[in-house]
Amino acid sequence: MKQLKKITRSRVIARWQATHHLGLCEFANMRAERRNRKVGEMQRLCDYDVAYAPRNDENIGTSYSLIKVSDLTSYRLNDLTTLRKAAFTLAEVLITLTVIGIVAAMTISNLVQNYQEKVIVTQLKKTYAMLSQATELVKIDYPFSEWNLIDTNTDSVKNIYEMYKKYLRINKDCGCGVRAPVGCWSEDVTKRFKGNDAANVAGKGYIGSYACAVRLADGTNLTFDIYTGTPDYLAFYLDFNGDKKPNEVGRDVFVFKITDKGTFSPFGLAEGCKASNSVYSGFSCADYVLKENKLPK
Repeated sequence: MKQLKKITRSRVIARWQATHHLGLCEFANMRAERRNRKVGEMQRLCDYDVAYAPRNDENIGTSYSLIKVSDLTSYRLNDLTTLRKAAFTLAEVLITLTVIGIVAAMTISNLVQNYQEKVIVTQLKKTYAMLSQATELVKIDYPFSEWNLIDTNTDSVKNIYEMYKKYLRINKDCGCGVRAPVGCWSEDVTKRFKGNDAANVAGKGYIGSYACAVRLADGTNLTFDIYTGTPDYLAFYLDFNGDKKPNEVGRDVFVFKITDKGTFSPFGLAEGCKASNSVYSGFSCADYVLKENKLPK
């Protein structure tokens, strides 16, 4: 109570918290400054003014006790007058925003790439199932032994295309011919897997030799072609994102075929999905995607 008598004009009543005790003394001096107190009085105010500080007691709960401000801090007037509030400089803000921007750009880029890959994987599986079913339906209408597959023969591949046509949802029919008509394939050269050179029988605006080309309702470009073999066999080129890049075998372009038993299947086994100097580089990657549920790296 004796200390209370030393207060000259006002007392500072506040709820003190340990992490904010500096602000209490600064607040007291601000009040004194507004009342035009002298420096000495301001010093005494910081020394002798009191505050109500919360005190937790298990028996009575939260109560408040009277304490000296000078007990809360060792700072005095000279320290407080030079104390400035913490703030970021413009340079620090710009650097922080730049770092955030770089991280965001990298993150968004990865998210977009992952999403695009999942779209292609999903579409490949869906189209694989659709063409497998269509092949079985075609074999009911036309026994496989009567397909008469002949390489470098436009009429032969056209007959096969007509057999499949009614089981496909076609958005655009680009017809049949040598280097199938432009319009159902990217105008860029289709590249082999991890290479800049053209894949086998691929050129600017087409893929396949004596082929038929269509664009399906979901935007997939599809080309029918016949390959020389023992016996000759039917190949399917599919670009699952249409004319969009990268137009690369094993990335967005995948190859399937009809086996000698009349089964629709990937062109090769997953083990063969690797980069090479061969024009067939990446032709086996459809099997890899079906087994691994992701695009090859």
